[in-house]
Amino acid sequence: MNMQKENYSSLENALRLMNIFTVEKPEYKLNELAEKLSIAPSTVHRLLTTLRSEGFVVKDSLSNKYRLGISLRVLESVVIKNTVLFHLSQDILEQIVLRTNLSSSLAIIFQESTFYLNAIEVDNHLFSKFSYIGKQCSFLSTSAGKVLLLSKRDTDISVFVQEQSTVSKLRSQLQTNGYIESHDDNRLGISSIAVPVKNKQNETIAALEIIGTKKQVQANIRIIEEAGINLSNKIKNQ
Repeated sequence: MNMQKENYSSLENALRLMNIFTVEKPEYKLNELAEKLSIAPSTVHRLLTTLRSEGFVVKDSLSNKYRLGISLRVLESVVIKNTVLFHLSQDILEQIVLRTNLSSSLAIIFQESTFYLNAIEVDNHLFSKFSYIGKQCSFLSTSAGKVLLLSKRDTDISVFVQEQSTVSKLRSQLQTNGYIESHDDNRLGISSIAVPVKNKQNETIAALEIIGTKKQVQANIRIIEEAGINLSNKIKNQ
């Protein structure tokens, strides 16, 4: 392994370490963490020992893999529950699900990807695990991600999308319709529609999304549009 010079403090490395764990990959071996952080395994071991003593990570004795511990889960739940966007979106997501019987979610940009801050899934195995709290995915993999991508500056967008025609097509769709449709991005037969959520400066800070079949999401465009306007107004009135 090609080790880089350590330019981070122990605290910074501990925070970097905990930030590696995701919903998609919740467990890592020590050497994997060392590789990710580009620091020596002995240093990672010292960090993990300290974090384990405080309950921030735990180690599976059978697999020898580490995962986030209960202390961080408690902090995470406190942060999420008190996030303004999370709180303001809850009743709106509930209304969307009630009126459409489709899974609904709120996504933001986090670590240069689409991050699902809040979500309510309907009891339908065909659409499960597409929009759950904590999910991270690329911008182009969902309609919510595409809406969020367009909120970036052109120079930043070009980092994620090489073909300008793709960006132009998405921007035209959003400007003309007020929403972006996405079909078969994750699985054949799965569609989604997302609308922007804006702040007082009329900047897109989040995206509301519904997931279902193409026919289902298109039949509920008006509902998701109304929800986007309602959530934007709630944010602007804060």
